[in-house]
Amino acid sequence: MNKKFIVLIILVIGFYFWTATAGRNDFELNVDHGGHYNTLARSFLQGQLNLIADPDPRLLALEDPYDPRANDGLRIHDLSLYKKKYYLYNGPIAAVVIYIPYLLLFNNKGMPYTLAIFIFSCLGFIFSSLLLLHLKNKYFSEMNEWIFYLCVLFSAVGNLSPWLMNRPEFYEVAISSGYCFFIGGIYFLCKGLSEEVIHKAFVCLGSLFLGLSIGGRPNMVIAATVTIFLCIIKIFLSHKARLKETLFILLKLLLPFGICLLLLGLYNYFRFNSPFEFGTKYQLTADKIERTMSLKGLYANIYMYLFKPYRLDTIFPFIHTEGSFVPPNIPRPNPFIPGVMVGYIQLFPFVLLILFAPIIYLIQFVYKPKSFAFSKASIYEMSGGLFKGLCFNFWITFLSACTTIFILLCWWTGGQMRYEPDFGNLLIIAAIISWQYFLIKLKNMPILKLILNLAGILLLVWSFLVGLFFSIDGEHGGLRTRNYYVYKQLEEHLNCTSNALDKIYPNWEKVRSSANPLAYTISVSSALGNDLIGENLIDNNDHTDWAPAECVPSWIIIKPPHPIRVKSIWFLSRETALFETWKKVDAEFYLDKDVVERYSFDFPQASKERIQHAKLDKPTLTNKIKLFVSDPVTENQRGDYFHPIGAKLHPGYSEIKLDWEY
Repeated sequence: MNKKFIVLIILVIGFYFWTATAGRNDFELNVDHGGHYNTLARSFLQGQLNLIADPDPRLLALEDPYDPRANDGLRIHDLSLYKKKYYLYNGPIAAVVIYIPYLLLFNNKGMPYTLAIFIFSCLGFIFSSLLLLHLKNKYFSEMNEWIFYLCVLFSAVGNLSPWLMNRPEFYEVAISSGYCFFIGGIYFLCKGLSEEVIHKAFVCLGSLFLGLSIGGRPNMVIAATVTIFLCIIKIFLSHKARLKETLFILLKLLLPFGICLLLLGLYNYFRFNSPFEFGTKYQLTADKIERTMSLKGLYANIYMYLFKPYRLDTIFPFIHTEGSFVPPNIPRPNPFIPGVMVGYIQLFPFVLLILFAPIIYLIQFVYKPKSFAFSKASIYEMSGGLFKGLCFNFWITFLSACTTIFILLCWWTGGQMRYEPDFGNLLIIAAIISWQYFLIKLKNMPILKLILNLAGILLLVWSFLVGLFFSIDGEHGGLRTRNYYVYKQLEEHLNCTSNALDKIYPNWEKVRSSANPLAYTISVSSALGNDLIGENLIDNNDHTDWAPAECVPSWIIIKPPHPIRVKSIWFLSRETALFETWKKVDAEFYLDKDVVERYSFDFPQASKERIQHAKLDKPTLTNKIKLFVSDPVTENQRGDYFHPIGAKLHPGYSEIKLDWEY
């Protein structure tokens, strides 16, 4: 472990500290902090499993206290009510390992959520970095140092810990604790079982950490069990030891994990008379939905968790969520109530490097180049021989991630962005292993190796930058709502980046603010109704639209109060199930009664881009502009076709802006 690595860890922890405190660099420890985990810790210290907060008597008097309409204003949201007592359905481990020691040793005023998430995030990042360092030293000694450090930096934002810090609630405390202990367990097991001689202490710690991860995130139980199962097979097949020694190693692996499961089972049994019930059955929520595992929401959850796009624009921090919209062509159950999300693969395309395995396998058996360093044996080494060296590290991370993803995909009522840290870091590590492994195997094919290396570096850099800027955003505005002053300072410093992006991804707010104000008059060929009139095009409100009465070529006339020199025209399309607008605009520019210029503009990308920009060859002096619009958009952003008549399309615009000068 060199000094550069330690300095990098310290820098990331500093970034986490800045993010957790929203740039104030103060956790406000002298302030009384409430919150469910402080309450749970105090309850444990008083010798009880239920929360010391008592339910409202009016809630208990209801015929059905779980009815969200009846208990509105009376319930404490998302607590579990059982036998007239409140319980926390989230895992208790955060209260046990940091809240109780903090209350006893440092401050009886309670620990803020921000500090708890910060601690778990830092520990999780350290374990992840140590695992990457272990892999580099043992298997990737030729890996460039700067690429390794970039991988570490990417994991710092790719684990989505900064996203959790920007929404500091008790949910994020539980999630960060589960992430911390699970990645810690993976590190200790990979470290303990990757050597020719098994390190029993590491195996024991790995088992303990996996058990603790379930205490933070109960949904990790399947992934943790799969990991333990892989380790059992690894011990039996990969280490030649006497039966007695093998059984002793298995005891070290199974005992801490089993004790954790036993204690959690007892914890649940004494609360809800069932070792498997954490309290979700008795949860007080804003909707009366049975939260069960089902494949009903599989397709919708695949889209939301993996492929839902983000919005790239010129508004700092440039990367934003696109809400919780699910395309109508994707089947989903009813109700399906996802949160604000971005798909993990869309956000971090670097993890697609996991797919290099089947791609190179195809090259091997289709083209069969003689200089190829692979053989059937080496393919088996990565895909079939799961339990030797590097392959064990790959499969233990990849299968853990896949198992966790599958559990989340089966949560049919809808996903949440904050659940993605459960699997994100594991996918990153698996992708790094896959990338570096195949670089080694391509040593006799320098051109293909160079292409693979450059592709990996570009994806790594892009994913890191996206993750860095995305970490400033958040479900409720992130830094912008937590510390607007610091947010505006960063925005001003990065104004040059914003201006450069304006040329590629125009933003309507900036278009509107940069346009010289002028009192235009407008007339249109027709209007669909009183709420879709032509005046809506110039009312500076992008929530009002103009649409013609029928889906036929139409015209718009714009008259400024005096002659102006028009440089360009901006169009903001109507947004319904598609960008309901036109792909062709013919423009005539008049000066008094004479036509001085004619232009024809085609917008072939109008179905995918809401903003169109019609640039003139030179500023044109005019006091009347007549626009002829035609060729309606008939497909949405995903290419689904809408028949102009059958779908009752009414293409139009929300706003039109003129870029002009005197």
